[in-house]
Amino acid sequence: MINSMARVVLTILALALLAACSHPIITPQGKPQQKACTLSCEQKARACNKVCRNNCAQCTAYNFQTAAKNFNHYFHESAVNGQIIKRDLNSYFDPLQCRKTTCNCRGDYVACVQSCGGVVKKRLQAAAVC
Repeated sequence: MINSMARVVLTILALALLAACSHPIITPQGKPQQKACTLSCEQKARACNKVCRNNCAQCTAYNFQTAAKNFNHYFHESAVNGQIIKRDLNSYFDPLQCRKTTCNCRGDYVACVQSCGGVVKKRLQAAAVC
């Protein structure tokens, strides 16, 4: 009885996790105006990716550098003052800092293609790290 309930719970949990891993696939439609519009969206997305300064990877790298700098300062001050080191590097790293970045080039691209009349199909893919 307990085994079957555990299986049901695990199955529901697995389905919920898989549902969160969807990724849009964009297919341009057949009309020339829609293809031109989609091409314009692709150009805008490439330009966005080039100028984006606050994306997930850069934010995480900056967050790690800042944490390392602050930890090294704490370590040095504690060593100079003869104090016990009570903190580690993770004490200075905020994992939630980069959850919301200002660059969302992919989302802008999807919205642009949808405004052109394109269809966005979803498929399962692993969720992003940030």
